Amino acid sequence: MKNFLFLLIFFSFWACRSENKPKISHFIFPNTTYTKVVAYHFEDTETGENIVNKAGELNPTVKKEQELNPAQVKNFLTLINNPDTYGGEAMRCFQPRLGLVFYNAHNKAAAHISICFQCNNFSATPNIARQEDMPNGSRAFSEHGRQQLVAFCKSLDFGQCGSLE
Repeated sequence: MKNFLFLLIFFSFWACRSENKPKISHFIFPNTTYTKVVAYHFEDTETGENIVNKAGELNPTVKKEQELNPAQVKNFLTLINNPDTYGGEAMRCFQPRLGLVFYNAHNKAAAHISICFQCNNFSATPNIARQEDMPNGSRAFSEHGRQQLVAFCKSLDFGQCGSLE
């Protein structure tokens, strides 16, 4: 009887503890109003800058651009806001090649994300989630997430998208 009571108390505390843990079902990016989204293939190997700098100016190394249709935007946002997209390992190079800019009604960058396929990492404004909220505490892309992003980049007919391997 003593053992049964001990187990009952143990499982009660364990159940309460797991219910109180925050569960993140999705991230919210860009979490702002936008009127159009443009994807850019750029190559800033000198400074490793984002697609949009701190002054709000587009990176001058843009090689190609494409305005996304609603289905492409939805596909990208579903991918980038899925926690399963994250949790992998990253290198430190950060030489992004793919950038997406979310423009507001005044044609100003309201949000943007720069993706480096070489190091498996990204930079986003506003942030997608805090690092501690990411799976395994890693902002790098999971293998599945990376494959999906490479496929997305290649669907735009951009270069330097990384490989699906």
